[in-house]
Amino acid sequence: MFNQIVNNQLKNIELPNGADFSFAIGAIQTVSKADLDLKKLSEVKLNESLKTFADHIQNTKDTFPEREYIHFTRKMESLNSINQTRPSLGPTLIYGTRTSPLLRFFPVLQALKSRSAVILLCNPSAASVYADFLKLLFNAGIPPQCIALITTQDPETLETLLFHPSLKSIYFTGHEYEGNFLKNLKLPLFQKRIKIHLGGKNPILFSHDANLDLLEEILKISLDTSYLAEHRFHRWFVHDKIYPQFIEKLTSLYAAAMPTIDSSFTKDPQYLKSLEIQNQSLLKEKNWQCLQSPYVYTNHDFNNCSQWQQQETLGPVLTITRYKTMSEAIKFANTTLFASCCAVFTNDINKSLEISRQLIMPHSFNNQIPDMGIIDAPLGLSGCGIGFEYSDQKFFIA
Repeated sequence: MFNQIVNNQLKNIELPNGADFSFAIGAIQTVSKADLDLKKLSEVKLNESLKTFADHIQNTKDTFPEREYIHFTRKMESLNSINQTRPSLGPTLIYGTRTSPLLRFFPVLQALKSRSAVILLCNPSAASVYADFLKLLFNAGIPPQCIALITTQDPETLETLLFHPSLKSIYFTGHEYEGNFLKNLKLPLFQKRIKIHLGGKNPILFSHDANLDLLEEILKISLDTSYLAEHRFHRWFVHDKIYPQFIEKLTSLYAAAMPTIDSSFTKDPQYLKSLEIQNQSLLKEKNWQCLQSPYVYTNHDFNNCSQWQQQETLGPVLTITRYKTMSEAIKFANTTLFASCCAVFTNDINKSLEISRQLIMPHSFNNQIPDMGIIDAPLGLSGCGIGFEYSDQKFFIA
């Protein structure tokens, strides 16, 4: 059963793939007509509605992971400081992934702030969460016709959402398997504003003099499959000089990390199916070991030339590649496709900064726990030379 919302009316569709072509057309027509109503909404009323929504989230913050709520609050503060001075993009298609839905809902608020109506296409396993967010917005005063929720895996419906001329922009951040429909269709690059991030592998470099006191926390974050899981830091590079002691310490930490991994692991059927297909191919390569779970794998001596170093990997998967010189590590890390960030650990901050300046990732963390939630605009497809490069906020106001 797939949940849909149009004009604040919840509809459960029992078709095998969710919403069909006719439902999508009806939702697009409703949102397109309401786009004018949203533009007529007073600035005071719009800001009050967004504030009411944020206040309710604050009152129920215990239902959200602490890091996710903290970062959402910070993003809301930045949203409140924006004064819209340019025309809106018009009705936009936004994707809601299953990971960190509160943060993934923020682009919807950005679109509303810029007077852009929204078709929210979401992962079926997260539909109920996004439906609750929409109800809060409607109760706060946002016109119900301005946002429609669609859950579907129907190829014809997805194609309609991408190419319909009434939808002026596409905003997607999610796992690669969730965005396969974007890869299978030729995107309308010159007809729409497009921002897409299909997940990636963010590298961590440990120098020969790296302080390993934070290793346990880094491990838990790297293997987490729920919090911003499409942006994980699970491609590690370790200097040969510290490799033996590094692996010894890392191995001793696996047992403590397992409960955290188990609690974060999703039961989304689509995710598990994609994970199984991935692992059947991944485990054909040597040096993989399983950790107390059919889903948790590590490779302590991974070949940098492997295809799995160049694409997103699902599940609690950790690869470690040894290197002899820092220039070699920098070269390895810079081959990471779609990486948005890097983290560098050395004996001092100045050395870490010098190394990170040689990396091509747009963001870096130096001698600190890496956390994608504090970054406003991870670059993806648009930042890789395809489409236009706009940060999250500027995407809706530029």
